Amino acid sequence: MLRKKLSLWTLCLLSLFCFSTTNLKAQSVTIDKVIITADNAYVFGWGDQTGLSYLNGNIHNKTAADIFSSGVPGPETYTNIQLNVPDYLYIAAWSDDKITQGVLAQFTSNNNTVYTGVGDWRVFSTGIDKDDGSNPLTKADINAQIALANSTIGAWKDKASGYLVYGDLNDVGGIFPKVGLIDQQATWMWYNPDPANITNAFTNNAADGQGEYLIFRLPVKDVVGDCCTKCCDNFKSQFDDLVHFKVDPTTGQGLFFQSFNGKAVGGLKEVSASIVSSSAVSCNGTPSSLGLHFQSPTPVTGWTDQLTHPPFSHEITWCRDLTTKSSIFILQQPLALTIPVSELKCAQTVKFCIKYTFTNEKCQACEVIKCYEFSYSELMGGLPRLAQGKRQPTVAPPRPVRSPVITPVKVKPPVRKPMELRPTIRTLTPRPTTRPAPRPPVNVRPVKVRPVEPRPETERPLLLKPQDQVKPVDLEKDPRKPVVDQPADGKKGPQKSDREKPAVKKPAVKKPAVKKPAERKEAAAKPVTKEPANRSVLLKK
Repeated sequence: MLRKKLSLWTLCLLSLFCFSTTNLKAQSVTIDKVIITADNAYVFGWGDQTGLSYLNGNIHNKTAADIFSSGVPGPETYTNIQLNVPDYLYIAAWSDDKITQGVLAQFTSNNNTVYTGVGDWRVFSTGIDKDDGSNPLTKADINAQIALANSTIGAWKDKASGYLVYGDLNDVGGIFPKVGLIDQQATWMWYNPDPANITNAFTNNAADGQGEYLIFRLPVKDVVGDCCTKCCDNFKSQFDDLVHFKVDPTTGQGLFFQSFNGKAVGGLKEVSASIVSSSAVSCNGTPSSLGLHFQSPTPVTGWTDQLTHPPFSHEITWCRDLTTKSSIFILQQPLALTIPVSELKCAQTVKFCIKYTFTNEKCQACEVIKCYEFSYSELMGGLPRLAQGKRQPTVAPPRPVRSPVITPVKVKPPVRKPMELRPTIRTLTPRPTTRPAPRPPVNVRPVKVRPVEPRPETERPLLLKPQDQVKPVDLEKDPRKPVVDQPADGKKGPQKSDREKPAVKKPAVKKPAVKKPAERKEAAAKPVTKEPANRSVLLKK
C-alpha cells in the first residue's frame, strides 16, 4: 500500500511540474488594437505555429470606399485580443485580379505599434485561386494549408527571397490612395510569383490570381516585444571623447557638443536622448538640483526630430525619415541645452547625465548612459575636455567677482589650561638572550717547539769592591750608644742618632800620570798583562 501511495504522489507531482512548466513557456499577452484593410478580400486570425485557434473577418471589399475610406465602410478594427507569446498572427488574402492588390495593417500593444513591412513577416502561396464571389475560407481550410507549408522546406518566403514584397507607404503619391485610419509608417505588402520577370506585383493582374489565396503570418513577439538579455549585441554606437559645453551667462542658453553615431542589425527605427539627472555644486560646496532642459530640437540628416514633451522638456527623439529610409544615425550638430540663470550664477560645478536610446525595427532597444562634469570657467569659455577628465590647455575668461555678504562672527577667547608635563614612556627593547653560535673550529697546524739548551754555569766576577760589601752587625759587640729616651712631659728633645757612626776613611785614589808620547811608545812595546778579577787586591799589591 505504501508503494502505491508513493507512486500516486509521484505522478501528481510530475503532472503539476509539467503543467507549471508549460505555463511558464506560454506567456499571455494582449494586443490592444488591430486595423486591417486589403485589396480585395481577407480573413484575420491567430494561433500557434501549427495553425489557427481563432478566426475573424471573411471581409470582401468590393468598392474603393470599402478599402480606403476613413469611416464606415473602411478598414476593420479588432480590439483586446488575448493570445500567447509563441503564437502567430495570420492574414489570408486574395484579389479580384483587377487594377491593384495588396494588404495594409497595423498592430498596437502597450503603446508599441508594428506595421506591415516591419518585422519578421512570411508569406505562403497556396496556389488555390479565389476571386469575387468565392466561398469564404474556414479555419480547417487555412490550417490544412499551414500544415502543408510547415511540412515543405522553404515554403514560407521572407523579404530576402524576393517573393515577399513591400510597396508604397501609406501616403499620397503612390499607386494606392492614403488610408486615413492607418499610420503613415505602414507599408503595402503582397506576393511576387516571379521576382526575376515581374517588376511590380501590386499591379500584375494575372488571370490565375498569382497563386492566390496567400497566407501571411507574423510572430506575436514582434508586436509585444521579446525580452532579450543581449539586445545590445545587435547595436553598435560610437561617441566622441572630446566634448565641450558653452553657456551664455545672461540667458543661460548653451550649446553642448557631443558627436555620436549608431546603427543596428536590420536598421534603426528611433533614437532618443533624455536628461536623467542634473545637479550643481555652489561655491561653498553645497549640492543642489539643476533645471537643465532641451531648448529646441537638433536636426539630423535623414531623420525627423521632435520633442516628446512640451517646452522645458528633458527628452528629444529622432524618428527615421520614411522617405529616405536611412538606417544609420549620425549626430554632428550640438544639442541646445538651457540652464536657468538664477541657478547658473551660484554654480561652481555642473554635473548631468544623458541616456541615449537606440531602437531597431524589431522594437528592441539598447541604452547608453553618459555623464558629464564642467566647471564654471569651462561653461563660460566653452573649454573642451576629454571624457577621461583631462582638460585642454586653453585659457578661460576670468569669472566675475561677486561681493560676498559678510556676517559678524563672535570669537570666543581661548581657554588657557595649565601646562601639564606628560611622562614619556620609553620602551626598551630587551637584548636577545640567545648567545651567538660558536665559531667553527679552525684547523691549526701544530707548532714545533724547539728545546732550549741550558746555559753553562760560569763564575761571574764580583761587581762590588771589598770595602762596599755589607757585613752583618753583631749588636752585643756594637760599641754604639743606645737610643735616648723621650722626656715624660711629651716634649720632644733634641734628636740625635742613637749611635755614633765611626768615620770611614776612603783610600786616596791616585790619578794616573799623563804619559808623554815617548812613554806611550814604551808602554806599547811592553807586554800587556791580564788584569786580575779582583781589582782591589791588585791595588794593595
